[in-house]
Amino acid sequence: MSEKRLATRLWFWIPARISTCIVFSLLFVSIFTHAQVVVQIAPRVEQNFSTRWLYTPKNITGGETPDLADSAFDHVSVPHANIITPGETFDPDIFRFVSWYRKHFRVDDSWKDKLVTARFQGVMTVADVYLNGKHLAQHKGGYTSFDVDLTPSLRFGADNVIAVRVDSRERKDVPPEGAPKFYGFFGFGGIQRDVQLIVRDKLHIERAYYVTNRIQPDAAVTATLTVRNDRPLPAQAAVRFQILDERGKEVGSATSNVNLNAGEAKDVRIEVSSIIDPKLWDPDHPNRYVAIAEISDGVGTKDRDATWIGLRQFDWNDGGLLVNGHPLKIRGMNRHQTQTFIGGAVPNRLQRRDALILKYGLGLNMVRSSHYPPDPEFLDECDRIGLLVMDEFPDWQYVGQTSDWQQNAIDMAHDMILRDRNHPSIIVWGVHANEGSVKENDDRAFYAQTYGLVRDLDPTRRPAGARDSSGWHGKLVPEEVLTVNDYSPLDHFPQPRTGHPWLITEYGDAEQFPVWSGEGDLLRFALRWAQQMNSIYALPDLAGGVGWAAFDYASPEFNTPWAVTAYHNVDDVYRLPKAFAGYVLESQKDPDLYGATVHILSYWRRSTPDLWVASNAEEVEVRVNGKSIGRQRSSEYTSLPHPLFKFALGDAFQEGTVEAIAYRHGEVAAREQMRTPEDARTLQIVPDDSAIIGDAADLTKVVVYAVDVNGTIAPYEDRRINIDVRNGRLLGMSPVHLEGGRIAFYVQSREGEPGPIELRVSADGLTSAEQSIVVQPAVDTDLPFGPFDLQRDQDLKFRAYRR
Repeated sequence: MSEKRLATRLWFWIPARISTCIVFSLLFVSIFTHAQVVVQIAPRVEQNFSTRWLYTPKNITGGETPDLADSAFDHVSVPHANIITPGETFDPDIFRFVSWYRKHFRVDDSWKDKLVTARFQGVMTVADVYLNGKHLAQHKGGYTSFDVDLTPSLRFGADNVIAVRVDSRERKDVPPEGAPKFYGFFGFGGIQRDVQLIVRDKLHIERAYYVTNRIQPDAAVTATLTVRNDRPLPAQAAVRFQILDERGKEVGSATSNVNLNAGEAKDVRIEVSSIIDPKLWDPDHPNRYVAIAEISDGVGTKDRDATWIGLRQFDWNDGGLLVNGHPLKIRGMNRHQTQTFIGGAVPNRLQRRDALILKYGLGLNMVRSSHYPPDPEFLDECDRIGLLVMDEFPDWQYVGQTSDWQQNAIDMAHDMILRDRNHPSIIVWGVHANEGSVKENDDRAFYAQTYGLVRDLDPTRRPAGARDSSGWHGKLVPEEVLTVNDYSPLDHFPQPRTGHPWLITEYGDAEQFPVWSGEGDLLRFALRWAQQMNSIYALPDLAGGVGWAAFDYASPEFNTPWAVTAYHNVDDVYRLPKAFAGYVLESQKDPDLYGATVHILSYWRRSTPDLWVASNAEEVEVRVNGKSIGRQRSSEYTSLPHPLFKFALGDAFQEGTVEAIAYRHGEVAAREQMRTPEDARTLQIVPDDSAIIGDAADLTKVVVYAVDVNGTIAPYEDRRINIDVRNGRLLGMSPVHLEGGRIAFYVQSREGEPGPIELRVSADGLTSAEQSIVVQPAVDTDLPFGPFDLQRDQDLKFRAYRR
């Protein structure tokens, strides 16, 4: 599809039983196809600008020059890592260099007299943007979006060249770095998030901010619309605010008039005062609406903006968090966005899948975006599925005392709030340095500005920031919600409160538990999580806890000369379960809403005194080789919503099968059967997705398992395997050793190769396996799995990984 297509596509999900289109207004064109309504939002254009870039990993002279000979550059799409890293250990400075990205494009003649903007979602670390040789903008920090006005330098009827110099070296003036030695995490490098081209009338909507004022007996929503007139003459305009439900039916609208001088911007406040029988948003019922803002003059509509919103209200009291007036115990995990091989250049498919794993695989209701603003599509998925978010500005154990560092941090907090404040999932802003500010009084002026941003830009939420529990007593607590990282010993966890609403933002264990650890160690790891969660649930005045952390990650925190993996997290770097801990978390989800679950916390390889089972059912029965050894109620860690089950095995262990049967209301609700693993015989390939988009950026994870004759994973199998990928790009290592009987890699489409991608894995002594992945045509006008692309409802359903 040509890049000249002038449409942004907004997708609404319509049940298949509906046989007619819903016509929103004469300005919309609706096409009923494949149980979806495609609504073209015009006249604004939001075009995918992430494909067909040229890249060189060198700091070349004249990289911005339009006629630079760049035919030998690599052809890439973004998100793009400036270098693919090894899987386990690597030089921690491997990504710290200057690179250049260039893109040739032509503009449509209809864009004359329009405002043309490039929106970069994230470039790590400092980006200098040029168009046709002219420097247009510099942006510092890789986690916040920025817009670049291309209008003055565009050439119509000729080739245009946008060039981005990306400086990924350490910058002491750019948070989260700045400390003499940074031990937290790696930022990596490159254009790490999507790029869009936005075309608007010069009389346009600059931004929109939506606030739920009331939720009962009806709902009221206020829109603050920033409108701007960049025309050479004054303009009289009408601003309209419209709310549609998820079926596309209007549930409310309001209009206001505004006069704008040339070059003037104004905030227009409009209220939809009564939404009858509102469907509220909460983590268990994430109902959403679409808010549409438009501006028109005497001729017609000139610009339109659309976004998802949720009708909900958050509040905090001494008992914790209230969602729509109802208390909710927070059960969350921290998440680093980075993934093996690609660092922070994580495409939307994987961003959204992370949210699905957190919500459904780990049974959580919250994630903390430690320690930086996440990708916009990750937040959109949190909105869609109901996952609360603590959104943080970039920082880790340090507050710079230079004016440059502090101003950059303040700018990042400002941009984060403006970008993300319409997301219903966000409950609190992290604008206090994570475990920073040992001497709080030294940073009062800095925090007065970051906390002031919350009050000015989004007074509906409270400011906070994760402080170290060992040193916060008696210190400055300007936030209204006390967020504390508590790594106190198990028998002293958690530390007492101080009279503020209270949330533990980190807890866990620094001991390393890779997937190849012994079965006993991995069970001990799982029971530690159970014990700490039990302590959190035992305190009614504690809002909840957010564990450290969901996924293993590459880290400099061990003070080694090489980057190594931090293994003290629930899932491994590939987001695969490490034996049992994740199942303990998952068992806490509500069975009425999310279904019954039962998991045996054992490999069933040897006799042990006890057999542990995690389930959200009332009763569990265990059978060994078909013979029942007992049916009982849960009895361990009784403050949990769903305590664990502990069966005394005695001499009941026998090689063969063990089965756990979960009962709810006296009926079988779930069951799991395991077999004693034997020697591995065969390799199996299990991709996350059967198809990916052929845009040279989309990719999917592929898991390889070593299984025995019964199909059981051999949990200690570690032999070397070979991976062969044809008609696609392998992001991974080959040969590579299995870890805990499995390993993963990624496959990515290549520009111009239609696929299918063919996979083959082999190993000495094991039967080989083959698999193919379909490559679907890319659509230039859409960001794959962008906010209004509900193709993900079909392609990105949560699928549990094998165990």
